[in-house]
Amino acid sequence: MESVTITSVGAVTGATDAQGNPVRGASTSVTSAGWYVAGNNGGAEDPTGYGTADVPRITIYNKTAVAVKATDQITIRGSVWKVVGVVEGWVSPLGSTVGGTAVTLERAG
Repeated sequence: MESVTITSVGAVTGATDAQGNPVRGASTSVTSAGWYVAGNNGGAEDPTGYGTADVPRITIYNKTAVAVKATDQITIRGSVWKVVGVVEGWVSPLGSTVGGTAVTLERAG
């Protein structure tokens, strides 16, 4: 399991800048532990693919419910990823009834 950094973009404050664009508040970052990154922890994907090749999209999982928004960015091993689509609930196929979190990511930038 790995720790990732979740960065939430600041909310729009209601103010506008000199060009009329909305002004956002400060971004906040938190470290979140317990993430399974496909291809790293014995998953079905090629374990050498992530980190050695340009992998454009991955899905990460956590066995607990984690507050991740569709506008967040997630940093994994120094690479920044953006959330794609809806953050989903996930239940372990091993029979756990505890709800977790599944997040699909695309490389940012």
